[in-house]
Amino acid sequence: MAKVFESSQVSSKLANPQANHLDLVQTNLAEFKAQEIAKLQNSLQEMKIKVDETNALLLMERENAKKAIEVTSPVIKEAMVLVEDKEKIKRLRMEVDYLKVKLDILIC
Repeated sequence: MAKVFESSQVSSKLANPQANHLDLVQTNLAEFKAQEIAKLQNSLQEMKIKVDETNALLLMERENAKKAIEVTSPVIKEAMVLVEDKEKIKRLRMEVDYLKVKLDILIC
């Protein structure tokens, strides 16, 4: 029975060349799809590797920036102290000038 079925498939393929062509096209499409999927998976893997490398570089840059901030922070704080001292000196000078004027008024 199987031989009869097999021989009928062969004879139907011989009798119908369009069916043979369709089978070939479907096989070619399946192979093409498999190749394209493999290419896309490789591209995706390469992108994942690049993203991981970029994240590692960003982490290193963040750490370097934190260290740079820690190193420069004392200089910035010292500058801020100097600015505060200048403001105090200015206020004290104004107060001394005011007191001089008052003293001059009292003396005269």
